[in-house]
Amino acid sequence: SIGGLSDEGYDIETTNYKAETEEGYKDPYLYNYIKGVTLRVHDVTPIKCAELRFSASAGVPIDDYYAELCELFPGQFSRSYDPWEQMREIVSAVEDNRPASEDANKVAIMYCWQFAIDGKVIFGRTWDEFLKLIELIHNKTDLQTRMIVYVHNLAFEFQFIRCLLSWHKVFSTAPRKPIYAITNYGIEFRCSYVLTNYSLAKLADQLHTYQIKKLVGNLDYKKERTPETPLTWDEILYAIYDVLILNAYVQEQVTKERYISYIPLTATGYCRRYARKMCLYGTDKSKRNEQFKKYRGLMETLQITGVEEYKQLKRAFSGGFTHAGAYYSGRECADVDSI
Repeated sequence: SIGGLSDEGYDIETTNYKAETEEGYKDPYLYNYIKGVTLRVHDVTPIKCAELRFSASAGVPIDDYYAELCELFPGQFSRSYDPWEQMREIVSAVEDNRPASEDANKVAIMYCWQFAIDGKVIFGRTWDEFLKLIELIHNKTDLQTRMIVYVHNLAFEFQFIRCLLSWHKVFSTAPRKPIYAITNYGIEFRCSYVLTNYSLAKLADQLHTYQIKKLVGNLDYKKERTPETPLTWDEILYAIYDVLILNAYVQEQVTKERYISYIPLTATGYCRRYARKMCLYGTDKSKRNEQFKKYRGLMETLQITGVEEYKQLKRAFSGGFTHAGAYYSGRECADVDSI
């Protein structure tokens, strides 16, 4: 328990291991025989397959190659005359016999979770315990008040809790990368990683009021654990400090911003707020109107006035080059720097 903290943080610890699964027989000879072949197809939209290439003018005609496969691997193909069906069977043969990668059976399991609230950490080992805590918080809080809970790298934790809770709204910047997720219980999980762009250890170095450091070396990530694995006090402290660091950082931001609702969702939110303040806002209503008119006038002067000006801008544009300069092309350069 640490006094003075009044915000919420959440974190889980997981372990990876290979699941024992029964895989059907794979024919490596069939896979290697088809892999890398270019098939000539006409009037058929190719099915995406990493191991095959399709062309309208080059390669082996698909019907000839399909007939060859039927002779070499009897029973594997239906001897269809339809080019689309032939392609589908060839792609299926590749995918069904593709060798399993090292991570194919890799899964993760949560073996402990920690929830910081008001400077105190609640520590649990099972999802049932976590759901009981969520229900207890829901029953003890005002239904009109949304509780904001920060998670460092919400994209990871969300994959574990997304099926455990019902969600009112989830906002993501990309598939499986939520910035915030609001439950029907009135709890809003926010990602503190996109807010800070710091690792948890670096985030601890940014603290001013609270001196909490991330514990290093207390947890062996290579060890396989389950919710029933006994944990040492050092391992438990490692997990607890993770949420206390997050709790302390959020509390300092609340003190700085006055309200938790004033904290932006992402790190770029601070920059956008600064730009809005400089461009749009003044000390009073008249100043604000004057500032807005100046900014709007500036934006209007930057508008393109016609086709010729647009063409000039297109001709003048330069950027995005990733190749060598003409003077250095083909040469080996030492002590190269970049900016």
